[in-house]
Amino acid sequence: MNRQEIQALVDKVKYKNWRFIVGDKNGTMYLQIKFDAPDNYTGNVEEQSCRKFQLSEFMVKTEIYDTVWLAIQRAEIHEAAEQFWVLDDVTGKYLLPECPHFAFDAKMELARNKRLEERPNPINVKKLLEEMPVDWRDNWCSSGPCACMGCANRSGGLEEKGVTKEEWKEVLPTVDVDYEQIVDEKPLEGMEGLKARLKAKYGK
Repeated sequence: MNRQEIQALVDKVKYKNWRFIVGDKNGTMYLQIKFDAPDNYTGNVEEQSCRKFQLSEFMVKTEIYDTVWLAIQRAEIHEAAEQFWVLDDVTGKYLLPECPHFAFDAKMELARNKRLEERPNPINVKKLLEEMPVDWRDNWCSSGPCACMGCANRSGGLEEKGVTKEEWKEVLPTVDVDYEQIVDEKPLEGMEGLKARLKAKYGK
């Protein structure tokens, strides 16, 4: 197909107020989307020209329409990035963090400095509770100097590790009771007395 024939096919496409232009540069055909829209910074309505997609005289109808559809998708991603404003805590202004017009060298500078956002390692509250003495587990003391026999947040160090009282209360019922561990901690109590006390305390 020649340029005029491809343009005739493309003219059948209707999408917003966009224009689909089949051009030619040095004997190579291309598809380009154009439309009128306000400039992001000045607000003035100007003609917007999207990137060019190469065409070929050997393309069939399906390939041509697929190229038009691809051009629309790419243009919409570009436009969305130019409308994604985020309030900056430093300047107090709305900025475009996903702006597609940032200089490539500026992006490489970020890559060189490894400006990556790291996700904090999740705290395994259940494991922390299982590793501390059993009698500490279901006590949460919020006082200063502690005079009790041990608790999860002070003696067990949960608060220092970033565990909240709400997280502790949620995880506590899932922690298994290790009878052998408690017998080792309180050998004079005996297994039967131990089970009776824990049944009243933990319900198991």
